[in-house]
Amino acid sequence: MTEDSVRAGYDQIAEIYVGQRDQFKSLRYLERFAGLLPNDGQVLDVGCGGGILVNSFLIARGYGVHGLDISPRMIDLAKANAPAGHYELADMSRLQYGQLRV
Repeated sequence: MTEDSVRAGYDQIAEIYVGQRDQFKSLRYLERFAGLLPNDGQVLDVGCGGGILVNSFLIARGYGVHGLDISPRMIDLAKANAPAGHYELADMSRLQYGQLRV
């Protein structure tokens, strides 16, 4: 699969993907994860999707979120759904160590 086909696929299904996220199956894991973070924690969400559920959950609890996604449509949705986060269009397979400062 090429980067372009992955991007196009996620752009095409973005609204469906976001609409079908089941927050109740993930909630206990998110609560456990948040409990491990320092009070002023910063989280890098690689493959952030549309900002629901992870980003909105963490932001609501006062954590900083930096989300990356390959899909421009997913980034647009993340900005709309969890606007307090910082979002960037990026391909996780091309990230280099030290490239991001969260």
